[in-house]
Order: sequence, then structure tokens, then C-alpha cells
Amino acid sequence: MSIEWTKESIGKLDPAFLAKVVARMHWDGTVRFGTTGDGIRPNYQICLADKEPVAYNGANHEQFPATERFDEAKLSEEFRFDELPATRLDRIDAKNAVVEFAKGLDAKQRDFASKHREELIELSREVRPEAAFQRIVEKYGN
Repeated sequence: MSIEWTKESIGKLDPAFLAKVVARMHWDGTVRFGTTGDGIRPNYQICLADKEPVAYNGANHEQFPATERFDEAKLSEEFRFDELPATRLDRIDAKNAVVEFAKGLDAKQRDFASKHREELIELSREVRPEAAFQRIVEKYGN
């Protein structure tokens, strides 16, 4: 049996399972789910920017040995972090994401972000820090 993964079918996975998948991702990460098995706890592969894909066992979320790769023909299409239903970050993860994002800002932008830090962190729990920053710029001007 081959499973066709869509945003809708991913949304039917156990929220605790999805939370563990999301915890291994980052804003710029993607995930591909295995298309074989029963579709309850699928194996998955996460790819972070500029890094080799990492394969995980869906039953226990442990990483497969680095030498192990999934058969490309048995993986779903890629799903971005923000396409998954369980991507609301906890405050600590959102804060860390904002800190990383701020490193790429110029001094004026960093000052602006600092003034709106709490709102930026809260918005970044649901959208990428770049999108959160843009919303704040649109709201308050820069």
C-alpha cells in the first residue's frame, strides 16, 4: 500500500507525533514522509538548509544511522515547516529563532526589532521571524 501525503492527511496524524517531527525541524527545514506502511507513525526525513537529509524512525523518533538513506521513490513530496499543522513554537524556540533572524539585520533594523521584541517573539511562534518582522514594520513603520 502506498500512502499519498497531503496537508490534509498530515493533519490527521497524532498531534504528539507531529510535535516531535516539528521539534526536529527549523524554519527553513522540510520534511518528507515515508509512503509505505500503515500511515500512523511514518518514518520521515528532515532536510535543513545546506545540510544532508536526516532519516528518523517514526515509531520512536530516533535518528537512523547517518549512512542510511530512504528510497526516494518511497518518500512524499517535501513539506515546509510552515505547512505542517503542529508548527506553533513554544516561546523558547520562537525566541531562539528571532535571535538567529536578528543576526542578519542591520543596526537600524535590530534597534527596531529590539523595541518590538516581545511582539516579534509572540508572532514568531506562528510565522517565520521574517514574516513577523514584516508585519511589525507594516504596523508601526520603520
